Amino acid sequence: MWQHLKTSKNVLWDFYYIYEQRWAHIYMDQLMELTGKTERQISDILQKYRALDHQQGIRVPIQKYTPTQTYYLKKAYRESRYAGRDKTTYLVQKTRLLRNQNFFQISTWFSKQRSDEALKISSTGSFDLKMEKSTAEYFSIANVLSDTFKY
Repeated sequence: MWQHLKTSKNVLWDFYYIYEQRWAHIYMDQLMELTGKTERQISDILQKYRALDHQQGIRVPIQKYTPTQTYYLKKAYRESRYAGRDKTTYLVQKTRLLRNQNFFQISTWFSKQRSDEALKISSTGSFDLKMEKSTAEYFSIANVLSDTFKY
């Protein structure tokens, strides 16, 4: 792939359509070097390609997080179930997700985690023993009745 892209006249188009790479996060350094574009420019161009596919009814697979990104997201989630500004800044640095475009992805990931936990609780009527300790502490009676409880 990279040998071809080095000689390509339209690196990002080939990357997206020939090699079917819809997300650039793990290849960002190589793409920046080949194109001379910034992370933001590359992400914007790939987003335009995804939008065109969507308009034409082509299903674009969702972004898969790398193991490193997943590790940092889960670690941050265990510390707190909400991604505030400081935590998001930290996650942007550690995961190399872009702030403007992917802040939404980070907050969506946190929201999905909370939703998944709520489904586990509602389906069983009680906490699943496999759930994280921090979740059980969060929903503890003492925490729920405290003045600082966030819902």
